[in-house]
Amino acid sequence: MRRKWTDDPMEPVNGERLRQALQLAGVSLPDLARRLREKRQTLDYIVRGKTSKCRRGRRAAIARALAVPAEWLGGGPEGGMDWLVRRIGGSSQAHRAQNRLGRRCGAALKRDGAPVPSAAGELVRLSLPGFWRGELLSSNLPKTLLDCEDLTPLERDLASTALANAFEMILRPWFTGETRLNYSTVRRGIRLGS
Repeated sequence: MRRKWTDDPMEPVNGERLRQALQLAGVSLPDLARRLREKRQTLDYIVRGKTSKCRRGRRAAIARALAVPAEWLGGGPEGGMDWLVRRIGGSSQAHRAQNRLGRRCGAALKRDGAPVPSAAGELVRLSLPGFWRGELLSSNLPKTLLDCEDLTPLERDLASTALANAFEMILRPWFTGETRLNYSTVRRGIRLGS
């Protein structure tokens, strides 16, 4: 007689969303299977759309491993994952945050009579994790680490977004005209154009 799984019912799972979450997390299907101690074939069936349901516990474990909500993985509404859905469509949260920072820097630089294009670009570099690695870690850092290739695409996106948002908050008094940017310090620190 077949065992009944009353305590772990079947729930929907969307293979396309699982594929997207794997890509964003920079995790391969075999790696995920090893992490979860699942059979690769089981996960492959989901990714290829051969099944549209799996056990609640399995879906929750996959969602935790890939840092996505289980409901989203099941094909449900995006909820708080709108940034992820836009990122999958090609517009990363970091790109939007960096553009906003660049626009605000450009407007403040123009107001101050500073060279806008090169200076704004230099200030936006503050939102790049690789810039900070180069500034804060030893000079013999391998290029792969300097380029943050050890981070998943999702980690790079989150770090860049956090940095851009932080600098937007830090520089707010300059953006609002309450104070001026200390150009001599900035020039020394990040080689801001003259």
